[in-house]
Amino acid sequence: MITVKVKTSDSVVWNTVEVHSKIAQALYTNQDLLIDLNSEGPDFTTLGIDEYIDTIKTTVNYTGNITFQTCNMLEPSSTFPIHLVYNALEYESTIKKSNDLKHFGLFVGRGNAPRLYLSSYLYNNHRNISLHTNHLDLDNEFYAANIGLERLMLEYNITDITDIANYINQCPINTQSVEIDKTLDINPAQQLFKNDSDDFLNKYSQFAIEIVCETYFTGNTFFPTEKIWRPILLKTPFIVQGPAGYLKNLRNLGFKTFNDFWDEGYDEDPHTHSIHEITRVIDTLAKESTEEISWMLKNMQDILDHNYNRLLDLYNEPK
Repeated sequence: MITVKVKTSDSVVWNTVEVHSKIAQALYTNQDLLIDLNSEGPDFTTLGIDEYIDTIKTTVNYTGNITFQTCNMLEPSSTFPIHLVYNALEYESTIKKSNDLKHFGLFVGRGNAPRLYLSSYLYNNHRNISLHTNHLDLDNEFYAANIGLERLMLEYNITDITDIANYINQCPINTQSVEIDKTLDINPAQQLFKNDSDDFLNKYSQFAIEIVCETYFTGNTFFPTEKIWRPILLKTPFIVQGPAGYLKNLRNLGFKTFNDFWDEGYDEDPHTHSIHEITRVIDTLAKESTEEISWMLKNMQDILDHNYNRLLDLYNEPK
């Protein structure tokens, strides 16, 4: 059997040459093939790998077996990404919310198109009521290779990028500083957290609602990461930028969301449109006073407690 590990972020394959080479080797030598998506959860069809396989199959008489290892929970052969729950448990802490809360929190490490759009929107329009960090550093290859501006223009059809470009010039916006070590078996978000966990956790006492930008959002995917488990553990309500149906699938796991408090219709939209609907929700909530936001938090405490307990149950379920 030939195994190929596929390194991805959303719909992008980062090691295409290696992937294509090993697939071709397996198919031309009629060996079984294991495609390992590296404990991640992309929509496989968006990666273009199946098209590449089909192209080769038209030229060879392949009789081997092709299997996949994925954590995309919408795939029938998927495994639940419990490792990301383990990672998130490092965030568990008792948070006492301030009496003078900011409305929103948004934390961006490695960027992409929707993260750039939402973080720039929050910075340019609601800076005074937001707690916001973005580690984008044009002098750092790790971050500079993942800005997302080109994709915003080409895929999201955003032609006026003046405010976004001005925002990029303000970055990095953060209180933590750590050089990402790509050789470590720990993701960048965890490295940032371990660098100054007290400071990071303290941020959660200062804002009410987290804008969560998930890792995979293109196509038919559901891959909940530590980004969603973190606010659940810290009993913080959330708005999620992710694939269509993300909140629906989260509810299918037994969690509750916040459609009684704001419009969650954005969950039905494709990712290229949902970012605009999310900014409308942000604008609506931004009109609320600090007192009204605090009142809202008190009235959703049952939901926050339920989600916290459901996550612990999920963690303790037999694997």
